[in-house]
Amino acid sequence: MNNVKKNSKSHEGRAMNHFAQAVLRLVLVLAAFGCAHPAHFATPPGFVSIEDDAYDFRATNADGVVLGVRAMDNDPEGDLAFWAGAIDRRLRQRYEAVEVLEVEAATGTSGIQIRYQTDHGGRLHRYWATIFVHGDRVYLVEAGGDAEFFDPQVADVEEAVLSVDLG
Repeated sequence: MNNVKKNSKSHEGRAMNHFAQAVLRLVLVLAAFGCAHPAHFATPPGFVSIEDDAYDFRATNADGVVLGVRAMDNDPEGDLAFWAGAIDRRLRQRYEAVEVLEVEAATGTSGIQIRYQTDHGGRLHRYWATIFVHGDRVYLVEAGGDAEFFDPQVADVEEAVLSVDLG
C-alpha cells in the first residue's frame, strides 16, 4: 500500500512536470513564431536599437543594459494571470523573484511586472519581465543588466517599459 502511494505521488509529480514543460514549450514557440505585429517602445536616452530576430524590438546602452519586447499570439487564450504565472514559473528556475508589481502601460492596459535578480559571475544582475495581454496578443517586455549599471537607469527603464505599443 505504501508503494502505491509513492507511485501515485511520483505519477502526480511527473504529470505536473509534464504540464510545466508543455507550458514552457508553448511560451517558447509563441515567442519564436507568434509575431504578427512588431511591438516597440520608446528608446530611452543613451540607448540604441539593435537587431535581434528573437524580439520585435530591442535596445541596449553602452553598459550592456538591454530592453526588449516580444508580441505573441494569445493562443491558447489566457488572461494576464495565466501568462504571468507561466512565465514566472519558468523564470524562477534561473532567477530569484524580488518584487511583483501591478503596472499600467501608457495605453491604459494593465500588466504585471516581476522583478528578478541573480548572481552572475559574482555580480548581481537585474531582470524584469513585464507582461500585458491586449486582445489576441501577449506582450512580454524584458529589461536587464548588471545591477551596477541597471540601477542608475531604473527611471528610464520604467518609462520605456510602460511606453510599449500594444497595437
